[in-house]
Amino acid sequence: MMKENKIPKLSNKVKISPFDDNQFVVTNEELGYNLKINLETKNVLSKVDGKKTLKEIYFEIGNKTITLESLYDLLYLKLGKYGIIESDITKLEKIGKPKYLKLSFTLLKAKNINPIIKLLSPLISLKYFYIILIINIMVVSIIFFLNISSVEKNVDSSGYLQWLSLILLSGFSLFLHEFGHATACKIFGAKHGDIGFGFYLLSPAMYADVSNIWTIERKKRIIVNFSGIYMEAMFASFLSLTFLVFENPFILTFCGIIILSILGNLNPFFRYDGYWIATDLFKVPNLRSESNMVFKNFFSRKLHLSQMSLRLKLLALYGFLSNILIFVFITYIILIDPLGLINFPIEFYQYIMSITFGEETFIFSSLYKFLLPGIFYFIVGKLFFSFMLGLRKKLKGN
Repeated sequence: MMKENKIPKLSNKVKISPFDDNQFVVTNEELGYNLKINLETKNVLSKVDGKKTLKEIYFEIGNKTITLESLYDLLYLKLGKYGIIESDITKLEKIGKPKYLKLSFTLLKAKNINPIIKLLSPLISLKYFYIILIINIMVVSIIFFLNISSVEKNVDSSGYLQWLSLILLSGFSLFLHEFGHATACKIFGAKHGDIGFGFYLLSPAMYADVSNIWTIERKKRIIVNFSGIYMEAMFASFLSLTFLVFENPFILTFCGIIILSILGNLNPFFRYDGYWIATDLFKVPNLRSESNMVFKNFFSRKLHLSQMSLRLKLLALYGFLSNILIFVFITYIILIDPLGLINFPIEFYQYIMSITFGEETFIFSSLYKFLLPGIFYFIVGKLFFSFMLGLRKKLKGN
């Protein structure tokens, strides 16, 4: 059969949802594919009724920039591999874990999450969501910083057992964080997936598959992305109030770890919750690449400030900050302690050996001198890892 006489058909359970003013998300609810499309592609799909031939759809569209060949490629090759159009000439693209997560694996299947979601659902108040979030963060922060001297004494005197307990409790808090995302997702009628674990730029990370939230409106997506922090803040607030009753500094130390987790997740420059929140605030799905492109065009004078809208200016600023902040921090560490950076690998190795063989007693405060050099090598390792991945992609492309 000639291409122009083929009759394209939408696959079963295909749904098109608005993403923003000019973009949409087309979803195969049966297979779990979510694909962002523009207004032109949406108009093309609206003509596909399982009766019209490709040639008839082409003439109905009446767009001179689209040829019959490009229309065929769009429907059967591009949309066909995501199960949007029924196609026997392309293989379905395999649904995998997010590409930025490495060595990822599933911890809890979606079906096992539902009973816990039922228990947590009453804790999320949509009407007072942001008020509750802010109050809980304020409560834990005020109690923590008013009693920080107790935390410092507890940190200095903590032994292996206490730190092991804190690590295990932190794992529980991370689970609660991901359950928060899945719970909000369920409340808004979007389908949640599994909860898993992987590595993001060399650091361990947990994730909840809530990719289906692209089918719900922007304000609801932002709430889903805040819900992990919401759950952790509520838990930390409860613990800090418990501290006021029992005055156990171990409890408040754990609250401090949760505060650090919340601050880390609010970071908009890496793919944590803050990044996805910023994505919806800017209404740009690929925020990192889009902002870098705008900043590059501005820097190379392809875009002039007078020609840029407020949105483009903010995107350029985001691109600038995401690139410059890390290098400012790295430069700061190099300037204040160059010898510490050079000696760090040897000194840290010697410290670990002395602790292992009982030559020195472990005290947490003794790790402070390794903190900045450790962060330096961690960031440089991440940047090097990202650079090598980008180089590998370019070499594959060539």
